[in-house]
Amino acid sequence: VSNKILIPDLNLKINKGELIAVLGETGSGKTNLITSIMGLNDKMSDGQIYVNGSLSYASQIPFIINDTIKNNILFHKSYDDYKFKKVLELCQLEKDISLLVGKEDTEIGPNGTNISGGQKARINLARCVYSESDIYILDDPISSVDSYVSNLIFHLLIVDYLKNKTRIFVTNDIRNLAYFDRIIFNKKSIVIFTNLTYPRLNL
Repeated sequence: VSNKILIPDLNLKINKGELIAVLGETGSGKTNLITSIMGLNDKMSDGQIYVNGSLSYASQIPFIINDTIKNNILFHKSYDDYKFKKVLELCQLEKDISLLVGKEDTEIGPNGTNISGGQKARINLARCVYSESDIYILDDPISSVDSYVSNLIFHLLIVDYLKNKTRIFVTNDIRNLAYFDRIIFNKKSIVIFTNLTYPRLNL
């Protein structure tokens, strides 16, 4: 295991409500950056990180427990019918769940009903959104979802529904870069580009 500092001399401030893209090739330090923000990076040699507000994380590899779809999304949070159905709608899960015999009470996980990678990814994202936090760290959570559905999720959920939240989105999809307030490009160092005014997509 290398002790090399992958993100040296970084001074970054993310403002409340910003939508930030994190791009970079494999090994460029994207994961180090987001785990540092979450306080989970034990390779930090010094420096300080201040997080103002509650935080939710959606991983690239979905975390699914052996339980119902509903409980995978709630994850010990209290059930709110309106919010739950809204999250299903925004994560494009309504049609998938309607085709299951047990609907949202279908048991999934190692011992449950087999579901696709894209469905797991959207359930994983739905859990993150349902938690209703101030800051969302999204580590390319829809990379396994088909292009049309991932575009709907990006615009309807990440851009619009969460517009008052702070969002840090790790991605290699360059189609929607104009919708980000800033882009953090990881290579040998951190370079931040500021976007100009952009047109909104009406869906």
